[in-house]
Amino acid sequence: MNIQTLMDRIEQPDVQRTLLADYAGPFSIGIGADPQDSPTAVVIVRVADDASCVHAPPHIDVDGQSVRVIVQGNYSVPHKLRRLVS
Repeated sequence: MNIQTLMDRIEQPDVQRTLLADYAGPFSIGIGADPQDSPTAVVIVRVADDASCVHAPPHIDVDGQSVRVIVQGNYSVPHKLRRLVS
């Protein structure tokens, strides 16, 4: 699996709609190592709510290869750092 191709693919709006379905809260989509098979890349979908509220497919097809999708809940959205006063 070409990681760059996978990165490009998960940035596409149609793929994000497929992964998130009707979920409308804060999210993050990235690529990581499969915890069951570490050299294999997986798509990781992080959501602010419980993971069960996202109905992502278990796999997506990228260039004819099946890529596992992992959904993780309780994602904390990063906050902007406050400007430091000198």
